[in-house]
Amino acid sequence: MESKVRIDFERRREAIVQFYRGSIGLTIKKRRMDLQMTQESVGKGIISNTFVSKLENNVIHANKECLMLLMERLDLPLDLVELPEDMLAYLKRGLDCFYWNDWEAFQELFDEIRKFDFGVLIQIVRLGYHVLHKQTETATRIQNELYRYLTSMDNTAFSIFLLFSAANKINGYDYETANEYLTCIKEIMPFDSKLLALTRYYESLLFGLIKLPHLSDEAAEMAKMMFINAGNVRRLMLMSVDKYQFSVSEKSNWHIEYRQEHLPLLCPDEVDRYHVLRALSGEKPVFYLEKVQSDSLLYGLSRFLLCQYYKKNNDMDKYEMNKTFLHDCRHLHEESIDYYLLLVLREKADPTEYKDYLIDFLLPYAVKCKDIFVMELLTEDITKILISKKRYKDACSFMQKLEKDTVKIQSIKKLTENSILS
Repeated sequence: MESKVRIDFERRREAIVQFYRGSIGLTIKKRRMDLQMTQESVGKGIISNTFVSKLENNVIHANKECLMLLMERLDLPLDLVELPEDMLAYLKRGLDCFYWNDWEAFQELFDEIRKFDFGVLIQIVRLGYHVLHKQTETATRIQNELYRYLTSMDNTAFSIFLLFSAANKINGYDYETANEYLTCIKEIMPFDSKLLALTRYYESLLFGLIKLPHLSDEAAEMAKMMFINAGNVRRLMLMSVDKYQFSVSEKSNWHIEYRQEHLPLLCPDEVDRYHVLRALSGEKPVFYLEKVQSDSLLYGLSRFLLCQYYKKNNDMDKYEMNKTFLHDCRHLHEESIDYYLLLVLREKADPTEYKDYLIDFLLPYAVKCKDIFVMELLTEDITKILISKKRYKDACSFMQKLEKDTVKIQSIKKLTENSILS
């Protein structure tokens, strides 16, 4: 039985190699036409012009030795001959790096494939790299490019592409599309353990972000079991941080023990997120907020929270010091929230400007990011100010808007119920 499985595995792998090798025919044809050569002159002494025609049209596939001779005649890089085998190996390594959340190994792989200008499988690997590093803009550009090549992907490549794309859609707040992609993966590759575990993980992340805790917990349990069986401690640690974030949002009592030796399991950005979450939970806020790196996207938030803490405790010297830090880092992340301006507005005796800033900028920003937790916090502040000014009708309108926006964000629920049960 094992020998039959091995034979079938090799047969399938060879079929995939030949499938991707077929794209070389297009490269040969383009190069031949650029050089204004005939099919006969290209194949002379190697293969017949009929064979060249069939090769260019992907009707048949030549062996490696034949391709090397043709590449040499056409003055094409010989590396192209080995691309199918190499690309498949790179794709497997890319999925492994993504599965193990191993950003260091992925960096090495990314540097290694710089020598390739383009290749469908190579681009999928690059997509995974940028998604893992949350470089959403670059990942989206590659993802959009790859949409043109979907028909040239086999099931494995297509499923990995869908996985990376789903994760990128989550990073970009397009939760409905992400859910559709995740559902598709289970229909195409239902027995691939790595893809299935990652699919369940991203389902748990997606549902947690839109505050559907029952569905999030159900998917998380499935992912957790598979990661435990594989010994994937990095993903397990990341799941713990996600769960911690959801517990802060839901104001639950769920807690995670802080252990310094676990931090190397997370990338620097995730470490910063972890420290901010611990501070938000009320646990030694100064200790954890001071750990956030100055180049982090969360640095502004960490200094803003420190200012809040010091003002509450009447330590105005440290308040002013951190306010200065906030001012100095305004230029670092211009696309993010201006926490310095937010702090200045909060200092004013009349909260009108602060309320207007929340309404005109921060609340729309939170809705755009589909961050229900932040939407709730901002709406709470807005309604408190409106009620203090006896504008009860306006306060009621904002509470109704919150409910409406939340329902809209959670509108993928019908899809998710089928997704979990499939």
